[in-house]
Amino acid sequence: MKGNIPYTTKDVNSLVIDILVTRSGLAKEKQAELTQFILAWFDIMHAVKTNPTEVFAKVAEQLGQTGADFRADYGGLKKGDMAMNRQMFAREGGLVEAKAKILALLREDMRHGRMPREDLGIAGEPVNAALAQWKPLQAK
Repeated sequence: MKGNIPYTTKDVNSLVIDILVTRSGLAKEKQAELTQFILAWFDIMHAVKTNPTEVFAKVAEQLGQTGADFRADYGGLKKGDMAMNRQMFAREGGLVEAKAKILALLREDMRHGRMPREDLGIAGEPVNAALAQWKPLQAK
């Protein structure tokens, strides 16, 4: 297949970002619950790192794929870790830069048909609280 691939997740750090969106008031009101949600996400990412075969098989089953197919799809992603999360959620950290890059990409290619919103904020408090609390689950 021929074509021009401007970016891949193997080459560009953190332009594919898992996000959780909510109103700023709710983020403040439910910060403890959001932190618990993020702690669960960290547990899942740890399970992917420490037991990928089992995790990929379970996810693939839900998606109607084989574990090998899901592993191949997932293999193209540049995975984050705790150090990357700390860097991304630091004050004026990597998310600020990533947001600017994503907005620039969306403005350059208007096939999506909308102007991207630039008034969205980044609430790092629940993630930073989870980073301070998270401990890897012990293998059974």
